[in-house]
Amino acid sequence: MDLYQLIRTSMTPGWLAGVIERMPQYKSVTIEKVFARRENNPSAYADLADIERAVGSVPVISRGGAALNTTSSKMTLGKIEPMPIRLSEHFTGARLNDLRNLFGPGNQRGQALVQSEINRITTALIADTQKTRDALCAQALTGKIDYQMKTDDGYARYKVDFGSTLSYTTTKKWDAADIKLAHVVKNLIEMRNKLRGSGHAGNIGFMAGIDAWTQLANLVESLPNDNRSRASIDKDVINVNGFEIFLNDGAYSDRNSSGIIEVKNEVDPKKVVAWVEGIPRLGYYAIDDLDSNLEPMPIFVKPVKTEDPSGIKVISESKPLPLVAPSAIVWTTVLS
Repeated sequence: MDLYQLIRTSMTPGWLAGVIERMPQYKSVTIEKVFARRENNPSAYADLADIERAVGSVPVISRGGAALNTTSSKMTLGKIEPMPIRLSEHFTGARLNDLRNLFGPGNQRGQALVQSEINRITTALIADTQKTRDALCAQALTGKIDYQMKTDDGYARYKVDFGSTLSYTTTKKWDAADIKLAHVVKNLIEMRNKLRGSGHAGNIGFMAGIDAWTQLANLVESLPNDNRSRASIDKDVINVNGFEIFLNDGAYSDRNSSGIIEVKNEVDPKKVVAWVEGIPRLGYYAIDDLDSNLEPMPIFVKPVKTEDPSGIKVISESKPLPLVAPSAIVWTTVLS
């Protein structure tokens, strides 16, 4: 078996699943708690009617300032194409020579060494894909995605506007000198009622930015022992009268209009967000690649021989689209 044949035959769906399972997992609270509902869609396009039925509104999507519709004349304007996350890593001739030395005569040890290098590169591609997916989901929770993604011509803004989410104004900030736990409970109840008043039933989840969560934790810690049973702290979760508030101190990278990388919080440090569980969902759409059998999957990876420069390019692709209902999300600023 030659080197390219080993690389190509190694990249099976089972191998990819194993790489994902073994790689260190960055725990995104937004993905785990808000977008716990995930599904594969066999189409390469998202149907606007299906989206409207699922989240109650039709998003406005654009890429680079232009409306994002299908390019095929056979498709209706009622379909949109999610922006693919397409990444690659190139094995140059020099790197292939290094791999060939590792490969040696192609015995079991040589194959294991090459496989280890393939796994390392694939793990990096998967991690970058997941970070981009997490950024899109974090932005979707605000009702709008506005993310600068790489294209063949450089970078373009990828925008999805689901509409305005609900907002709630506290009568007393959580860092006020006379704040009581009862005020916090009242805020949480009123946020829940606002979501239910918009026509949504079901459990309500809460996340707080780092400053808001820490302020609430300090309030809980300062309670007299005989009142402590009303509130508790367990790792990254505060329980207040049955309301669970999860800490979200996650961050992601984006580029501004000048192309400069900026780090942004998934949840504003001073804010709390509540959502109706089970409504936000993360869809994975069909990969536009024959080698993937045009199947939907979280990520697809394959090797391709290149001539100029000579080598092997490992390409990954994913087409995620987070969907949210603006009326099932409410934000509030709890710190002054």
